[in-house]
Amino acid sequence: MESLIGKQIGEYTLIGLVNSEGRVWVYRASEVNTGADAAVRLINTDDLSYADRSRFCESFKQVAQGVKTLRHPGIAGVLDFGEYNGSPWIVIEWVEGKSLQSVLGKQLNYKTAAQTLA
Repeated sequence: MESLIGKQIGEYTLIGLVNSEGRVWVYRASEVNTGADAAVRLINTDDLSYADRSRFCESFKQVAQGVKTLRHPGIAGVLDFGEYNGSPWIVIEWVEGKSLQSVLGKQLNYKTAAQTLA
């Protein structure tokens, strides 16, 4: 997937690539009207068939709708979601700080990360 820095996705302008690993690209973004920072996670679906991409995007949309309703001080809120050129994206509140991976000095799987935070 080519760099999308400078592109607008939804109401957000992508201003820098934060991380890219596997299918997921995370950009720092700025909300067009307010200038508020946000994180845009874009899922690369370029290698999926049309049918698989459609199923994946529909499933992603359902999960994003559910997650958007969650409110908790320990959870970065979901601000928006949609599709860009057939790839789903989700906008999350920007949180300053270090990643758990950088604090611990190693990459964690989801189970280990959840146990560490519990």
